Amino acid sequence: MPIVAHVSMSDSFARRTVKKLETETDVLATAQSAVDDFLTELNPCTDLAVDYVTYSYKDSTQSFAGAATSNVDQGATFRGRVTSGEIAVVKVAGFPLSKVGPNGYIDLTDVDVEDLLAMWLAPGPFTLSDGEVIVEWIDGQLDK
Repeated sequence: MPIVAHVSMSDSFARRTVKKLETETDVLATAQSAVDDFLTELNPCTDLAVDYVTYSYKDSTQSFAGAATSNVDQGATFRGRVTSGEIAVVKVAGFPLSKVGPNGYIDLTDVDVEDLLAMWLAPGPFTLSDGEVIVEWIDGQLDK
């Protein structure tokens, strides 16, 4: 499945446009190299600034198809303490009602929930938007 690159560009009036490029590869490094080559060739042919490039690919296997009862309006908010001692939140869209307990609270010891939240625990692979990590999860509950 080919990787798609979205090149975000802007002009001197702060207007933005996005150029979609479908690569012929499913290897990220190869796609990045092809887009770098494209940007080199584009540079003398445009007055726009390239702000950033994002890469994506479609899940053609449907291994992450979602449940028949899924709902994007139904989510959960998890609160955790960061290294500075402040409280931060991570939101999960489409949270399944089967994992919600009485009064809308979510059991943080549920194996699936625990595995997901571990992604933000130090030294996990993800940080919050300001670069901090969660050192302790406090609670989770269904959004209203």
